[in-house]
Amino acid sequence: MSTTQILKTRRDPLANLEPEHETFGERITRLREDLGINKAELARLTGITRAAVGQYESRDNADKCQVQHLTVLARSFGVSIDYLVNGKEAAPYIDVETLAKGLESARDLLP
Repeated sequence: MSTTQILKTRRDPLANLEPEHETFGERITRLREDLGINKAELARLTGITRAAVGQYESRDNADKCQVQHLTVLARSFGVSIDYLVNGKEAAPYIDVETLAKGLESARDLLP
């Protein structure tokens, strides 16, 4: 399935905003599920390893997340790093084409 096809099935992230007590891992899981993709697909689309995605989702360990990975994940989900880390900023809704371009360009940030 292409990036654009995946994103066309995406739900509006504003519809599922959770309270601020949501952890970093819970937020990443929710945003990934909003895209309708599994961990392996997120890893493939972003260039982040499957193991790293699993670690980030498993607990509140934003402090363990590499800065490059934060940037890639934020771009991939169409949110700011601030929202990704602490959940205090509303996740903006971005059209599918813009989000697909961000997801594809985010992969280029990794070495």
